[in-house]
Amino acid sequence: MDMPAIRDLMTEDPVVISADVSIDVALETMNASSVRRLPVVSDTGRVIGIITREDVRAALPRGALHMAAHEGEEMPQVKDVMTTEVMTIRPDDLLDRAAKLMLHRKIGGLPVVENIRLVGIITESDVFRWVAGEWEQGGQTRWK
Repeated sequence: MDMPAIRDLMTEDPVVISADVSIDVALETMNASSVRRLPVVSDTGRVIGIITREDVRAALPRGALHMAAHEGEEMPQVKDVMTTEVMTIRPDDLLDRAAKLMLHRKIGGLPVVENIRLVGIITESDVFRWVAGEWEQGGQTRWK
């Protein structure tokens, strides 16, 4: 089988967050959506950052995973914690490019951008799902 394009495997219209909300809102959003990372977008849909569950946990005050115990304590905002140098990929790029970028950059996901706007996200889970599907079908998947 030919290597698929990112657009064939990406999650379209991913859950996103604004830079101006607190990190506890980011964590609640991730938990509610069962995701580990959120692209941070501007009002125009441009990717300006990415925040992961690990970023949030590292920035939370000690023991603050139970927010009720810390009511009234000001939380950092997403813009204070997010990664601003975001590696992105295009929908027409091939899956092996995404896999190599994630492997070499040690990241778990890539926002998919077309004409400077976010159109999706591809994650390591998407790559694993495709590889597992190839193995199930008896395909010979080779990575160079």
